[in-house]
Amino acid sequence: MRILLIIKNFNLGGAENHLCDLANSLHSKGNQVFVVGRSGKQQNKLAPGITFIHLPLNSFNTTFNLLRLRALIAKHKIEIIHAHQRHAIFLASLAGMWSKTPVVATIHGRSQYDLRSWIARKYIGKFIFVSQYVMKASIRFPEIQQRIILIPNGISIQKRKDTTRNQTVSYISRIDEKHYEVLHLMINEVLPRLHADFPNLAFRIIGEGNFLQQVKGEALRLNRNFGKEICTIMGYQPEVAAFICDSALVMGVGRVALESLSCGVPVLSVNKNRMGAVISSENYAFYKENNFVAVDHNPPNGGELYRQLSDFFSNQNHFSKETEIVSERIEDDFDWNKIVARIEAIYRELIQEN
Repeated sequence: MRILLIIKNFNLGGAENHLCDLANSLHSKGNQVFVVGRSGKQQNKLAPGITFIHLPLNSFNTTFNLLRLRALIAKHKIEIIHAHQRHAIFLASLAGMWSKTPVVATIHGRSQYDLRSWIARKYIGKFIFVSQYVMKASIRFPEIQQRIILIPNGISIQKRKDTTRNQTVSYISRIDEKHYEVLHLMINEVLPRLHADFPNLAFRIIGEGNFLQQVKGEALRLNRNFGKEICTIMGYQPEVAAFICDSALVMGVGRVALESLSCGVPVLSVNKNRMGAVISSENYAFYKENNFVAVDHNPPNGGELYRQLSDFFSNQNHFSKETEIVSERIEDDFDWNKIVARIEAIYRELIQEN
């Protein structure tokens, strides 16, 4: 198949990682793959043989981008278009409609945002949702319900590592305004209290973004106050698997949580809007359905973050054993080869119908 994958941003983030892995897997199966989006760090992780085309996708360049996409589709005889992120989904629906090429969209975030264009809702052939919760919220769009399918993010299973004697907590994400709010709580309210209880505790931040300098400044003040490095800023790292496997606990949701659990590393589900718990065999079914986000929970606060982390380190052996159970389920539920096979099947179905 000749496949065009479109995404607005191709730097850091769950959707970006997903698309990069998908492109590489599709290419390894003998498909001809083209990726369109803004240039970013994910570009360097694409396999040789995949064609990357820089296109500054935004609302100001809609007409220009649409003409470029139509030309690309015609030149390379594209058989299927797969779009990720709102503006890419909108452009793909227009390009697919005018070129009579079937389109698939993956919804990684909020359906009311990614699917607010009626054109996208009308002309896209299949809508893939990675979260049960977000899929349920799409009920506001009755016209697309017969074209929806749930396919969670997949993961290549990593080698597990024993980290029960480790006290390193890792936070891996874009350092944007939303993540800064959680990091601000951790550095200023939580870490000083936790350090009094667990003197060997270390907090590691991996990623970059617009708020990285603010985080660096707060981490520097914390370290100076304690006379040692409690909080380490690692910045961008092209490969995070080694850092995950060397952690006692990873804080995050979505792709980061999935990758950590697949390595056998415990995860505390938390983001700006939702304060969850350490994922265990008891709550796994809930988190599995919701892309490892604690949907319907309250936002985090310093007191609850401290309580969850203190409980984890006080019962670290218990949570490590629980994560071993969860990682076995991850292998069954999120095996990347199975996920890619399901996506390829959707492509073939739409191409045959076209």
